Amino acid sequence: MITISQSIQAYIDAMVEDIKAAAPNSSGELRNSIQADIVLTENSYEVNILMKEYGEYQDKGVNGTQVSWGSPYSFRKMMPPSVLDKWIVKKGIAPRGKNGEFLSRSGLKFAIARSIMIKGIKPKNFIEPNIDPKLEGLANLTAEEIWDNFVEEQNKKDKNK
Repeated sequence: MITISQSIQAYIDAMVEDIKAAAPNSSGELRNSIQADIVLTENSYEVNILMKEYGEYQDKGVNGTQVSWGSPYSFRKMMPPSVLDKWIVKKGIAPRGKNGEFLSRSGLKFAIARSIMIKGIKPKNFIEPNIDPKLEGLANLTAEEIWDNFVEEQNKKDKNK
């Protein structure tokens, strides 16, 4: 069975940190959810990048009803405006009337939700640019580890003869 050495684990951890640093950060929830899941098999390993479901939509974007970002995802209906309430408060967006008095956020939430549905979500592309350039390095490191393990096993066999 293949094992993951400390150097391979450190390399994967560094990739995850690069993805986290490039991820959009509004509440920190998405960045904090990003992690690597390493699945070991008899002859190989697989690295899966896990995160909150909406991270995929942030990364690849979402086509709007009138604007296309080339995303595999598209809005079919408007999101519930209520999901924007915390975001509006966090951003300090406070609708005001003609005389400067504060107004209800319900109209603002609806307008923002409608705009997102029409314009979509622009892709942030924070995953692939942080993985693709590092895959060759990970493959080389893995090959070195396999070779070193092979040589070590051969040396053990030679000593036992």
